[in-house]
Amino acid sequence: MVTPTRATIEAVLPLSVQDKRYDLVDGELVSMSPTGSMHVPCTASLCSSLIRLVE
Repeated sequence: MVTPTRATIEAVLPLSVQDKRYDLVDGELVSMSPTGSMHVPCTASLCSSLIRLVE
């Protein structure tokens, strides 16, 4: 059995370039799919709703 190597944010940031994305989840590097065309409007809508809720 292989023990996963724990990663740091400093090691992950340079990897998230072009069409490849990586997230750091509980110290493990996870390859993520690229964001789609609906990602930005959905994120903006969610942020707007949360801001109104908090204010």
